[in-house]
Amino acid sequence: MAFDTSIGKRLSNLRRQDRWWGYFYLVLLVIAALILFTVNLGSLPLDELQEGTMVKIAQEIWQAPPNSWRWIFPTLSGNPEVFRPPLFPDLLAFTFNIGGVSPLTTRLPSALLGAFSTVILYGIGRELFRTTAPTLLACCVYVTFFPVISQGRWGTLDAPLLCFEMFALWAILRSRRDLRWTLMTGFGFCLVGLTDNWSVLPLAVLIFLFLRWDTPRLLICPYFYCGLILGMMPLIAWWIAQWYFYEPIINLWANWQYGAFAISLQSKLSWEWLTNQSFNRYLSTFLHYFSPWFVVAFYGLRLAWHYRNWGWAKFLLVTGSVCLFFPLLAIANVIPLSELAHPRWYVLPLYPILALAAGKQLHQLRNLPSYIGYPLTWVSVFNCFAILLISLALYGKFVLKIDFDWLLLGIFGSVIMTLIATSFLLARRDIQFIHVLIWGNYISLLLFFSFQYGI
Repeated sequence: MAFDTSIGKRLSNLRRQDRWWGYFYLVLLVIAALILFTVNLGSLPLDELQEGTMVKIAQEIWQAPPNSWRWIFPTLSGNPEVFRPPLFPDLLAFTFNIGGVSPLTTRLPSALLGAFSTVILYGIGRELFRTTAPTLLACCVYVTFFPVISQGRWGTLDAPLLCFEMFALWAILRSRRDLRWTLMTGFGFCLVGLTDNWSVLPLAVLIFLFLRWDTPRLLICPYFYCGLILGMMPLIAWWIAQWYFYEPIINLWANWQYGAFAISLQSKLSWEWLTNQSFNRYLSTFLHYFSPWFVVAFYGLRLAWHYRNWGWAKFLLVTGSVCLFFPLLAIANVIPLSELAHPRWYVLPLYPILALAAGKQLHQLRNLPSYIGYPLTWVSVFNCFAILLISLALYGKFVLKIDFDWLLLGIFGSVIMTLIATSFLLARRDIQFIHVLIWGNYISLLLFFSFQYGI
């Protein structure tokens, strides 16, 4: 009995030590994410189409008298924005009240929420994997995804929406063990709905399918729905207020939207929509946001299918499927898009899932026996990426006669050296390829955003 007790204490101490080391590395990751999200943030002017619209709405909220209720019913040039959720414009107005109107204050709320999403991803990983190593690897992959950093630095809805969706998913994972977290799940729905109305639908479908497969007892639990409704009360109240103040406009919009939806559904139930402009727009967005991490994430999703009876695998498969299904509906124009809708709104939620899958796959590679080699496909993919970048640089220099800046050439060289070194270490079966790939991507992103080549 004494022996069992000592073993139990030792295991408890190891778990506690592992948890504290995880928190330490998480703090370092958050600092690294903050640097990427905020470095050189206010150097470039605002984008007139998307950031400019948000700034105008936030300015009207900021300059309006307190009894005007603009913070609940936003306006643009004095005209009511009926379906414009007020959360993000209110956040911008609060920032303008502190620091004035500038590119930095416009983008800072999104950048901070984007960096904070790293903490939420860590919480999701701990709920899924129960260990620190794959979770930290997933966070490293997430921080070095170019689209996550690039779009998170804009003063638009991208980073807030992604952060709030991840918070709702974290809350639903925790509510499987503690029903009190259903209140936070409802609050996550509230944050998503007050940021973008349409994003509530895919989130609700995702959570329902995951619970139906993994934890069906929650779907018949009255406490689950009570917590969900209580957490969503601010969103429900805003919907009721919208209906009360804008009922004629909403009725007119609903009739038009129903007819547009029916026509769209009839015309798109064929393969003709694959050749339309919307498909090309989404495909170009997807290719623009492609990353070398995708090959690792693909193997991670294949690993999840192999272990599909486990909770983490169910979560990755369900969320990945839903996050792919709704972009297809958006491609076909079957679901309506708001005025400022952009393909990235439907593509970005994929990246936390891909990061989790890649983190799990990298963790498995670290624990492989020494006689098992790494996938040769990875070596080929990284070599192809390096050759493609070299070819693009040479084509631009000698064919298009582009005068490249030395700093831009340095960024190209950093990415190419990272890919070549990674493929070399993979071929030698050296586990250090993980550190080289993470650090190489991070340094390349830091150089890119530090010298005004991108927001």
